[in-house]
Amino acid sequence: MMHRDGRADGAQMRATNKQKARLMLEALLLVLLIAAVIVTGVRGTLCPPNSSYEILTSAVTPPKDGPLLTVTLLDVGQGDAILLQSPNGRTMLIDAGPEDAFDAIRAALRVYEIKQLDAVVATHPHADHIGSMADVLKRYPVGAFFTTDVPETTIVYEQMLRALQRNGCPVYNTASGMEIVWDDAVSVKVLNPIAGEPAEDANNASIGLRVCYGSTRFLLAADLESAGERRLLDTYGNDRLRADVLKVGHHGSDTSSCKAFLDAVHPSCAIISDGRNNAYGHPHPDVLNRLQAIGASVYRTDTDGVITLFSDGDTITIVP
Repeated sequence: MMHRDGRADGAQMRATNKQKARLMLEALLLVLLIAAVIVTGVRGTLCPPNSSYEILTSAVTPPKDGPLLTVTLLDVGQGDAILLQSPNGRTMLIDAGPEDAFDAIRAALRVYEIKQLDAVVATHPHADHIGSMADVLKRYPVGAFFTTDVPETTIVYEQMLRALQRNGCPVYNTASGMEIVWDDAVSVKVLNPIAGEPAEDANNASIGLRVCYGSTRFLLAADLESAGERRLLDTYGNDRLRADVLKVGHHGSDTSSCKAFLDAVHPSCAIISDGRNNAYGHPHPDVLNRLQAIGASVYRTDTDGVITLFSDGDTITIVP
């Protein structure tokens, strides 16, 4: 009904303006979302969100007393996040999973009463490895941060750089031959990237680490693919790559874990970080067959959830 003072028309006009404003806002958000997807998709770094993962709710009981190196492969879905705790209580986080992985990381740190990280490693700038890194850097003091000089143009990479600046921790670019001085009892050596060797992509330039405690050895292969693996073979030969445990490269993709590399490492245990029902088909059946052929026991976060390994310097105990 039309009122003489025109209030009905005014109210209708305000309602129409609000509706137009809402539609414009929704359109703007859609444009921003599409832009974010395009930017984040550069170099194939966009990953689907995790459908499910295991949140660590209680500390895993060590198999024995005494000084232990603890290596925990967190279940962050389709991505990587590895927590190291030294015999002297030092902490290191290697990668921080995709963008929705922070709850799983924070839960693990709470369980183990970790309030600061002595070292953090970002193996390479893909979103399934640094997606939650900005959240980690915002909430925890960090002693030192290790990364590669491979640049990226994604939103999550830029968020990580801003969080690094605010955190204020020293940042180091890594290359083969470097040793990360983390704990007197544990040797952490950088195997990759190979100094002076060009890498075809960020995967083959990712940081590969060899962690040794006593006579036990762990090779953490990040997202290395076969080209990077062959460079390691050429640089180090078989003996210096041998390890008891291999964190399988690139989530068990068929682009990684070539036969020559697996023969050189010859692990008794292989651990794979991958998401349940992931869109990439990881781990690939051919990789699983190659691991089986060398006699390695295989553990996977998509089927086993959080995987914890304890080393007393002589033996390694696995608690999936």
